[in-house]
Amino acid sequence: MNLLSRWLFRGDGYQNVVTSVGTQRDANSFNRFVPEQKLDDVTLASLFAQDGIGRRIVARPAEDMCREWVTIEHKRGQEILDVMETLRLKQRMIEAVTLARLFGGALVVAVTERGLDAMATPIAPAEPVVGFKVYDRAQVSFDVDTMSRDPIRVLEGLPELYVISPAWAQSRDASQFKVHESRCCLVPGLFVPDLSRAMNGGWGDSALQPAWNALNRFGASQGYAANIVKEFSQSVLGIKGLTQLLLGGKEDLVIQRLNMLDLSKSILNTMAIDTEGEEYSRNSTSVAGLAEILDRFAEVLSASTNMPITVLLGRSPAGMNSTGKSDLQIYYDFVASEQERVLMPVLEWATPLLFGEEPEAWSVKANPLVQQTQKEILEERKIVADTDKIYLDAGVLSATEVAESRWGSGTWDPETRLIDSTERAEFASQAEPPEIAPPGEAGEGAERGEGAPLNADAAPRSLYVRRDVLNRAEIVAWAKGQGLEVAKPEELHITVTYSNVPVDWFKMGSTYGDEKGNLLIPPGGPRALDIFGAGTVLVLEVASSELAWRNQFMRDMGASTDFEEYRPHVTLCPAPAGLDVASIEPYRGAILLGPEIFEEVRE
Repeated sequence: MNLLSRWLFRGDGYQNVVTSVGTQRDANSFNRFVPEQKLDDVTLASLFAQDGIGRRIVARPAEDMCREWVTIEHKRGQEILDVMETLRLKQRMIEAVTLARLFGGALVVAVTERGLDAMATPIAPAEPVVGFKVYDRAQVSFDVDTMSRDPIRVLEGLPELYVISPAWAQSRDASQFKVHESRCCLVPGLFVPDLSRAMNGGWGDSALQPAWNALNRFGASQGYAANIVKEFSQSVLGIKGLTQLLLGGKEDLVIQRLNMLDLSKSILNTMAIDTEGEEYSRNSTSVAGLAEILDRFAEVLSASTNMPITVLLGRSPAGMNSTGKSDLQIYYDFVASEQERVLMPVLEWATPLLFGEEPEAWSVKANPLVQQTQKEILEERKIVADTDKIYLDAGVLSATEVAESRWGSGTWDPETRLIDSTERAEFASQAEPPEIAPPGEAGEGAERGEGAPLNADAAPRSLYVRRDVLNRAEIVAWAKGQGLEVAKPEELHITVTYSNVPVDWFKMGSTYGDEKGNLLIPPGGPRALDIFGAGTVLVLEVASSELAWRNQFMRDMGASTDFEEYRPHVTLCPAPAGLDVASIEPYRGAILLGPEIFEEVRE
């Protein structure tokens, strides 16, 4: 027989007939994957309730998905967000995603004014929604006798009616009720193939299922480490003739002697032994390398959950120059993808219900998980403003296109959108031609009115831009409460730009505001009292990214400034002698500013 006939060769891979690598005699050739145990609902609930790491694996991504919440792009967007807040939809979504990650799925049900009696019927247009209720997978079953009429849902094996059996009910049969598909939305668990989904009764998997082996080993390693620490130092007592004593049936004497030694050690912290027949020693167990081994278990668990150790265990990044930013970026990318898969479909179902009558054009999108700092916001806007200026000077974009791209949606947007011919004609039709004043009516030094020549603002002139405070009564009342008196309440304002250098006013562009041009600085944020003007005036400093960006934009367009740093502030009154500004609580309420007012600098 040929020697090689003893070996079984495979069609691919590496083999070595001498070392048996890759052959039938290689021990690794018998490796097989064995499906692990399926975690039941009771085990999953216990892990969530009693294991801190298990709870973090399930809950932390769900909380991060909803942390910064969403933006609704529509003129009624803020109104709908306020309704969501009233109905506590954000909390319901955190609950729904958490239960879906724990049990493999959940169901969000819209509760309307019609109550349980209408649950089994399609939801009517503009039917008022009064709340949302979340049920986990164990409380939901499919009514297999009523398949959905939606062809896509039919292919997915989804029914028209869902049967809800609340866990709190005393009698399952008496408490069941059915919900129509239009009144609810499935929140999926982890994606699984159709075969596994069929075995799960139409549901996905728990986030703990693929991480179970790693979590089990991680927990066991912590227990083993605790035992090692417990036995870190072991006492050894050598007794002469111990074997003979035990064989002679004198175990009681040995136990009595050990108890006496323990008692003397506990009370006197002293070990009294017989110098002739006893010997005492203490042996220590080395724990070198234990921390590294535990870290390896943690790394495997981290990989199994798509959560970096900094998030999973709350541990600071280790090593030289380690910041953990790359790990966090990978984690945030994972959370963002889960938002699109799990969170957004539910919100795209719930939002039209809150509109009443669904509008033609609207969208809902998740806010960025990482919020920009004030400095990063200003830097980004300056870069975009510089780019806009280049395009404007080169004639690539029009001022209307820049304005609509940046502020057309109601909030600042860095993306540029070109205006087609139809929109261009619409903007042109909305623009009113300027009135030309008769010669001589706008004399030198006269303020520009509605009949002033259009080119009056085109010639370079000094520029003073301000926004008057509209809710000055609130600030005056606050000042009185602090023992201060506002000198001229009617003149309270915030200066946007003060340029002695002549500039073209039209290059300053326009800014964001409501339909009246007003700007609201919301309550809170950094506020401080300070003394300006070489100790002569008391001012209230506020933080506003819009005002800071506006000032920087005008400076980029050629406006001058006497100060390197722009600090928005409201001048209150002359500074009282000996005033300690640190002892005064700043005004922290909202500040409503009127539209921008362009004027020449007045000496």
